[in-house]
Amino acid sequence: MIPDLTSALIKDIIHFLKKERTFFSAPNAEKAEQMIGSKIIARHLSRETESSFVNDLGTTIKILSNSEDFSGSNLLKSLGVFFVEEFSLIFDQLDKDFYRSTTTERRKKLDQLLPHGAAFMAELRYFISLYSVQEMTEEIVVFLQALFKSPRVLTQSPIECDRETKDAIRRHFGLKLPKSFVAFSINAQLIGGIRFFIDGKVVDRSWFSRIQAIHRLKELV
Repeated sequence: MIPDLTSALIKDIIHFLKKERTFFSAPNAEKAEQMIGSKIIARHLSRETESSFVNDLGTTIKILSNSEDFSGSNLLKSLGVFFVEEFSLIFDQLDKDFYRSTTTERRKKLDQLLPHGAAFMAELRYFISLYSVQEMTEEIVVFLQALFKSPRVLTQSPIECDRETKDAIRRHFGLKLPKSFVAFSINAQLIGGIRFFIDGKVVDRSWFSRIQAIHRLKELV
């Protein structure tokens, strides 16, 4: 997924720079955002010089071709930040009802959430349609681990978290672990509350864990 999205992103950027030949002498992030569809990536592009962009583009292509260390590419870093800061807000709107809907309904919803006509956004819509929530999340988490050495953060809840809860959890971990993409899963055994895992270590906030603790106390009496 990441190589395909990056290739589409490069295509959009090259197309934009062909139209805006003076961009690096007078960078305009707003114009770049209109063409690419991402504020994060547009901001990154506006901070580059022509020479640094060309060098980084060559590095990025080499990394994608040889599966080298992702952290050597500034463009890939901006893509990683896009997933954490921009895409997560869109992704959290894709609940179980979305994946239970028809192909036509899903396409309509994605066109509303990602209406931009850029190749990058079109590729993103394609992968959302193709992958499950878990598959999409795993692709992003593995990418961020390779890119930033980000810890894996998993949230378990007895039912699907609503958007407000997901947003609050992302903001909480965004302060502590700013380069991590929080994964959400359902575990009906929790009964209530939420359980967090950070790189496999449990931070338990579930009613189920409290019930287990009470039972252990009774056994000791």
